[in-house]
Amino acid sequence: MKKYNIKNQVHFVTVDTHKKMKIFDNENLYKIIIDNLIFYKKKFFLKLFGYVIMQNHIHLLIQLSEKYNNISKIMQDFKSHSARDIIDLLKEENSKKLFLFRVRPEPLLGSQLGSEQRLGPTRGGEKN
Repeated sequence: MKKYNIKNQVHFVTVDTHKKMKIFDNENLYKIIIDNLIFYKKKFFLKLFGYVIMQNHIHLLIQLSEKYNNISKIMQDFKSHSARDIIDLLKEENSKKLFLFRVRPEPLLGSQLGSEQRLGPTRGGEKN
């Protein structure tokens, strides 16, 4: 889909949750989104005309400033920061929803591998 950055236009933006999961069902999660909207409104001098937070998506009506006019980069930053905040809250609350995110496990270090497993090719294509 073609992306537009039109000066002085109001953009209707929809942000879906990961795999359309219904995660926005408590005040703490709403608060994260609202706090981040306020922060990004100030950071990028956005005009926020309205928003709706549904269980699995968010709608925004925003107008970009002259200085920051790349909506893709702004939304990427907003979504990344909001996702980190949400995951941190879910960890803090020991929420069962965290399982739904299927956050990648930490990579195994060589010392954690069993003796029959190898780390992979090294110099010259030989296995360790």
